[in-house]
Parts: sequence; C-alpha cells; structure tokens
Amino acid sequence: MAKGEIITAIGMTEPSCVSDLKALRTTAEDKGDNYLVHGQKTFITNGFICDMAVVAVKTNYNTDE
Repeated sequence: MAKGEIITAIGMTEPSCVSDLKALRTTAEDKGDNYLVHGQKTFITNGFICDMAVVAVKTNYNTDE
C-alpha cells in the first residue's frame, strides 16, 4: 500500500445507519479459515477498482462488538 501498488477501499457506510458505526447491520460469520459477510455498504471510494477492502462488520450479534 505504501508503494502505491495496491488500491484499497474502506467499507463503513451503510444505507440504514450512514456513519453511526454502533448501528451497523453488516455481520461476519466465522467459518474457520475465513468469514462469511452478510450486509450492504454504500459510498465506498475505490470500491470498483480496489485490490483489497477493509470492511466494518459485527462479529457478535448480541452485543455492540
């Protein structure tokens, strides 16, 4: 990333909660070696051209984690 060889994106904004990260609805289910992500993100700069994305999700459905 520092060399500019990888294009990244950050996925935080959702249709229902805009910038309130505590109200996230996107979840990630632990599948052992990877996670299965369920949800929607909007307004992702570089989303169509990125090599890698950092996505804000909830991993514990019963808390704000």
